[in-house]
Amino acid sequence: MSHSWRGWTAALTTLLLCVILLAACGGSATPAPTPEPPPPAEAPTAAPPTEPPPTATLEPTEVPTEAPTEAPTAVAVASTDASNCIECHTSEETLQQLAVEDEPAEELSEGEG
Repeated sequence: MSHSWRGWTAALTTLLLCVILLAACGGSATPAPTPEPPPPAEAPTAAPPTEPPPTATLEPTEVPTEAPTEAPTAVAVASTDASNCIECHTSEETLQQLAVEDEPAEELSEGEG
C-alpha cells in the first residue's frame, strides 16, 4: 500500500509545479498601455522650383565613321528536280524495303487474370 501512496504524492507534486510554472509565465491579465503616437508634423513648405543641373552632352565626332557592312547571308537553293522522289516512289524494290507489315491485333482476354 505504501507503493501507491508514493505514486499519488509524486503526481500531485508534479501537478502543483506545473500550475505554479504556468501561473508565473502567464504574467498580468491586463496588457501594458502603449504610448500614443505623436501628432503628425506640419507639412514643410514647398521649396521654390529650381532648374535641374545640366547633363553631360556628347560632342559629335570630327571624323565620320563608315557604316557597317552587312554580313553575307546564305541563300537556300530549292531543288526543283523531283527525279529523286520519282525514283524512290516508283521503285518496287525500295517500296518493299520500306513497307511495314501490320501486326495482327491482340484480342482481349476474358475472365480473371
